[in-house]
Amino acid sequence: MPTAHITRRDFLRDRQGREFSDVLENADLPFDAILALFNRSDQQHRMEESETVHRKAPITAIVHDIESLPAVQSFLAASDPQGKHRFEQSITILVRMTMERLGWQVVPQAPVKH
Repeated sequence: MPTAHITRRDFLRDRQGREFSDVLENADLPFDAILALFNRSDQQHRMEESETVHRKAPITAIVHDIESLPAVQSFLAASDPQGKHRFEQSITILVRMTMERLGWQVVPQAPVKH
């Protein structure tokens, strides 16, 4: 199974990631630890399996691993709501980037009519 590798530079060159340079520059947030987690083949396999086998979003397979990182726990406990929101958004971008590099495509959802 191929492994996707994403660097800080890749993230900052991404169409969405470049809007989150503040997250990468936040010394309280261990972005390198997050990247290391996302760059592991076992985590990527679990993300793909979440989509194909369990029909769930890829993030559901690794959210516990992200939240269990001590530095992430500290950040989430001490951070302001805006900082937490930006962090969560950056994780979503990493999920998309990882899955795209593994060959997945984002399929837009049709609007729900009420």
